[in-house]
Amino acid sequence: MNITTIVTQMMILLLIMIVGFVGAKKNVFNDEVNVYASNILLKIGIPGLIISSVKNGSPFTGNELFNVLIIFSIFVIFTGIVSKIIVEVLHIQENKALWQFIKQSKNTRDFSHEMN
Repeated sequence: MNITTIVTQMMILLLIMIVGFVGAKKNVFNDEVNVYASNILLKIGIPGLIISSVKNGSPFTGNELFNVLIIFSIFVIFTGIVSKIIVEVLHIQENKALWQFIKQSKNTRDFSHEMN
């Protein structure tokens, strides 16, 4: 990936953030719009970005897309099962669903063993 592509993508992200910030400050977006925007981002935008990053933005063939979706689905199911097992082994009762989500989708160092 070349530097101009990275800079362009960062500028687009910055522009989206500025529009969101200004819209929130001017009360353009109500709570309902915020919920819909968050759902679109979390359920469509992020998975789409992850899938498109596999091919560096080049188009998928039907077979490639099917394979990526199968592998992605297996990964999500596997990490979900592992997160449930970890929460049970650590005997976490409070905020159990939150901890399962953190274990499944985190991109940070694991501090949970230091909490007990």
